[in-house]
This record gives sequence, C-alpha cells and structure tokens, in this order.
Amino acid sequence: MPRGHLLTTRGRKSGRLRTQPVAIVELEGRRCLVAPYGTVSWVLNARAAGKVILRRRCTTRAYAVRELASVEAGPVLKRYASFPAPTRSAFQATKDSSVEDFIAEAGRHPVFELTPLDCDDPWSTL
Repeated sequence: MPRGHLLTTRGRKSGRLRTQPVAIVELEGRRCLVAPYGTVSWVLNARAAGKVILRRRCTTRAYAVRELASVEAGPVLKRYASFPAPTRSAFQATKDSSVEDFIAEAGRHPVFELTPLDCDDPWSTL
C-alpha cells in the first residue's frame, strides 16, 4: 500500500497498545486518517485518547486527532476512494461519485485530521 502506515492506539478499556495498518490521505496540505469500515475499535480508542502513533518505515510520530464533520470529511473520503484498496466495497459511493455523495456517506466512515505532536519520545504520549 503506497500510503500505508501502522497505527497504534491505546485500548480505551484494556490500556494495551493496539496496532493495525491504515492509509493516510493527504489533501490540501492536511493529513487525514480514514476508517473505511466505520466505528471500529481503533476509532473508539482514538476518540477516547485524542491521539495516536503512526509508523512508516523507520519513522515513528505521535499525532493529535480531530474528527472531521461530514462536510470536511466528504472530500477526504472521495480522495480515499481513488486509492487502490480492498476497502472500496465498504462504500456505497464510487471513485467517480460526487463529493456530495461522500458527504452523505461520511457518517458511516469516521475521518480524523492528524496534527503532529512535538515530542522526543512518541510512545510517551500514549
């Protein structure tokens, strides 16, 4: 996956670190994280903590997360739909659909804007 990262969140109940692959969407200078399968565990963990860790190759960085409203999420979801990914079946809208179709669907696919946290040890932030 060309935009693939490993996302780590702290379990909101267990406190354990949880890691899964994700794709990052870059759009208009913003970096966003999309939950193509809806409100899954990592989404609940990210909402609870307000921060996540992303790893790609040798780089590890902590980010604050802010969930986007549907109007903001629509263009990000449209961009995400253009990625070659097995998650396309989770969307009703297609890569050729309008942004309005993705705005209408945004309630089923949480999108988070990522803001880098300035810290020497990203793991200490979780």
